[in-house]
Amino acid sequence: MDSIARPGKSPTAAFRAAVVVACLVPSHAWSGELSATVAVTSDYVYRGQSLTDGNPALQAAVDFEHETGLFAGAWASTVNLENFGGRRDVELDWYLGYR
Repeated sequence: MDSIARPGKSPTAAFRAAVVVACLVPSHAWSGELSATVAVTSDYVYRGQSLTDGNPALQAAVDFEHETGLFAGAWASTVNLENFGGRRDVELDWYLGYR
């Protein structure tokens, strides 16, 4: 699922909600691996189009894989887009799957 953050709605609100939920779940339910990455790129290019107008982008990801094979995560990048609803500054992608 792809989503672009809307003006006035902070993607950090979703992160905060995820942290609260993670704190409420018993620790034995989290038997798996948590990983995170942060990157700075010279330009965020998707399908030959720069999504940052040729400027650098800050990108980050958080992934969790449960020992059963279920995994979930989120990936975010700064962007510089004019869209139907106005200006977009952050792309946020969520994913869920099973290996």
